[in-house]
Amino acid sequence: MNTTDLTKDPRALASIVNAFARAGVWDEALFRHMSRVARMTEPKALSVNDCAALVGAFSKAQTRAGARLRDGALFRRLSLTVQAKEPSAFTPRAVSNILSSFARAGVWDRVLFKRITRIALNLTDGEERIPFRGFKAQELASMAWAVAKAFGSNHKEVAWVCMSGGHNITQSFFSVVADEVRRRGWSEFKNREAATLLWALGPSPPPKKEKDMEYLDLTAHEKAQSEHH
Repeated sequence: MNTTDLTKDPRALASIVNAFARAGVWDEALFRHMSRVARMTEPKALSVNDCAALVGAFSKAQTRAGARLRDGALFRRLSLTVQAKEPSAFTPRAVSNILSSFARAGVWDRVLFKRITRIALNLTDGEERIPFRGFKAQELASMAWAVAKAFGSNHKEVAWVCMSGGHNITQSFFSVVADEVRRRGWSEFKNREAATLLWALGPSPPPKKEKDMEYLDLTAHEKAQSEHH
């Protein structure tokens, strides 16, 4: 497939980079080319799942030992694309994959994290509309880890408006996670998932050093471009 064909088939694009990442084949020339193709693709054509697959593959490519690839432009583009999607387009798996991929890559896009955590709190399951009920154990642990990493020493203060019993209330993201963990019981989590949750819910981690951070402060022009698409 040529570049033009790939821009018209974002699912194929996402599948290709995800397949290379899963196989551990780190052809950086290929990943750079696919990044250009992804950034050329019409944002409306990219589904939330496509975006999740792309950031997942690129986060692995960038953080492997000896990696020279560093693609902030792609993460910036996909952040804007994801933020423009309707909440109904998200699933627990997509939420977890997107947040954990940005955190793994060290891209601390606070606006994106705030947007997605709000959506996550309102992804309820069943008539009781209880937050996080529909998340698998691994998805819950990965999401909590990512948000804790993103907000550093202030992660306990992450609080957004969510639905509860048909009313809008303000709840701490981590208090809701803790409530769901208590409801399920620790026996429902594998050792690695439990360790991840204990870290995320425990004492605040030390603030990250500035050199270890990559914030995506979007310009007015970039925001306007995103809104236009």
